[in-house]
Amino acid sequence: MTMRNRPPSVEEVVRILRSHSADLRRRGVLHAAVFGSVARGEARSDSDIDIVIDLDPGRPMGLFEYTRVTLDIGDLFDRPTDVVVRKNLKPALRDSVAEEAVHAF
Repeated sequence: MTMRNRPPSVEEVVRILRSHSADLRRRGVLHAAVFGSVARGEARSDSDIDIVIDLDPGRPMGLFEYTRVTLDIGDLFDRPTDVVVRKNLKPALRDSVAEEAVHAF
C-alpha cells in the first residue's frame, strides 16, 4: 500500500526528509519540520503534508531555485505537500507551527 492510500505518519515523513537532508542542506535548506495534521497524528488518507523549512540566510536564493527546492521537497511524497518558509509565516501562524512542529533535520 502506498502512502497515498493511507494516512501519512509523521515518522515516515520525517524519515523521508532525513534521508534527503544532505542534498537539501547543500541547496540551502537549514532545517525542515512537519506540522499540521500529520504532526498532530490526525492525518486522514486524503490529508496533505505540511512542511516548514528554514533557509540559509547567508546563501541568497533566487525565485527559480526557491521554487525548484520547494517542488522537489513536495516530489518526495506521493500526495499534495505544502512547503512554507518559517520566516515568511505571519507571527500568529509561526507560533502555532512552532508548537506542533516535529523536527526532521
